Amino acid sequence: MVSWSEVQKWNAGVFTSLAEQVGASAEDCKSGLSDFTRVLGGFDLEGATASAARDQGHFRIEAARRQVEDLRALQEVFLWAEHEINDIAADVASIHEIERTTNITISASGVVAPRDPMVFYGRNNPFVDDEPALQFASTRIASLLSRAEAFISELEARFSRVNSGEAGAEHAYQTSDNEEAQLPPPGSNPRQIAVWWGSLSDQQKKKLKEKYPEIIGNLDGVDIATRDEVNRSLVDGMLAEAEDRVRQTYDDLVHLGMTSPFYADRYTKALDDVEDLKVLQGVLKNRERKLLVCDRGGERLKVAIGIGDFNQAQHIGVFVPGMGTTVRGNLEDYFKKAASLRSEASKVAHKPVIDYATVAWLGYDAPLSIPNVANTHRANAGADRLENFLQGLRVIPRDSQEKLHLTLLGHSYGSTTSGIAASHVQPNVVDDLVLFGSPGSGVQLGAEYRVPEGHRWVSAVPYPGDMVQGIGTDINFGRNPTEMPAFRHISGDATEGETYHTIPQGPFGNHSTYLEDKTETQKDMARIMAGLEPGS
Repeated sequence: MVSWSEVQKWNAGVFTSLAEQVGASAEDCKSGLSDFTRVLGGFDLEGATASAARDQGHFRIEAARRQVEDLRALQEVFLWAEHEINDIAADVASIHEIERTTNITISASGVVAPRDPMVFYGRNNPFVDDEPALQFASTRIASLLSRAEAFISELEARFSRVNSGEAGAEHAYQTSDNEEAQLPPPGSNPRQIAVWWGSLSDQQKKKLKEKYPEIIGNLDGVDIATRDEVNRSLVDGMLAEAEDRVRQTYDDLVHLGMTSPFYADRYTKALDDVEDLKVLQGVLKNRERKLLVCDRGGERLKVAIGIGDFNQAQHIGVFVPGMGTTVRGNLEDYFKKAASLRSEASKVAHKPVIDYATVAWLGYDAPLSIPNVANTHRANAGADRLENFLQGLRVIPRDSQEKLHLTLLGHSYGSTTSGIAASHVQPNVVDDLVLFGSPGSGVQLGAEYRVPEGHRWVSAVPYPGDMVQGIGTDINFGRNPTEMPAFRHISGDATEGETYHTIPQGPFGNHSTYLEDKTETQKDMARIMAGLEPGS
């Protein structure tokens, strides 16, 4: 049984190193195999001796192929182990943070108890997080130790499959640049995908882009230029297909008399898809804009548009909007806000704009109605997608040698989605988290975030003009970030915004003013994105 004291010492670094070494060995072996295959192909002598030599050469080639497959399979195991241990280490770090910041203590064996029972159980305990902290730490330690045991068992099973040769054959790893490449194994994380994509030849990548464009264009871990190129190539075809559906469903409704709600909904969906894709086409006329997500699955078209040189940028900001978000209704406005944030970050830092890039991430089915916004089902689903997107940005190779600084900014329902994602994402992915106009943080304790302490921020304009703040129930949406000790408050002054009203136009009248130009709220977020202290 793995103990609490043992699991605190686990470090993914050894698996990171092993994955890199085995990957390099696989590339060397593949290169040698290619050279030997080419030489043997030119061996044209005849006779029994020559035939025997040729047979021996083919035998060696097959042995080398199996070796490359096994090395790639072993690398996959090490990358998987790296991901799992990073996940466990992040939970250990969150438990340590809870112990530091609340009135609880954790023994060497993992038993959680009040540090000062008189204060903990007192009626006037000033530490509002104590009781949930004790419950969270106790539950998380038990879960973590169980996961550690499961990890060891699964690691042994994976090593066994590699040793038997099953793993290498199972996934058909490429042993030659001339082979037709296969998609990565199901369930691969962005780091594994980045390694897989980097191992392919240009010809193999070209064939995959042609054969699986909708997969490659949305595969987190594939480089930005490829995703933009592939996703752009899909838009015209998607629009033509949507227009065909409009004509077909119109014929079904009008000429065939199919007037059931199903056909009416289908017709409305087709019309919406056409409008979404036409708006997207307009936004993409500027070639500097990067189409990082283009997914027509689910309820509606989901996209992410980036601006900037993602290979060179040292600071990237990802903006996640909330309720009511659609491509047709909001893409142009949200992209403009993301682009303005990039410009403002450059301005406040007094550095070239090439150092900055931003993304308007409309990559989930945000709620459009009151019943849907009243729960966090869509926030949870969106957080899964957002988590992978963020990790993909972190792991793709970049031209810049500077360490990437990544800021996640969530507004309204998108802040809850962002908060949930920030509590699940791999450690060292998100450097700063900014929530604004937030109905709930997505967590009960700040320590649940896998974002460094002191780098969790909240902005709130005066409440009468933005009553979305804290409107969600704590149990579903998480606690109101404006009331959580883990958050640092930045400016809530949006008075210079174009749509801001000093006398609010209703309870939500100033809810969408945070990222408007000339506001102090935008300036503080730009400072955070630039790696500066807000208000500086």
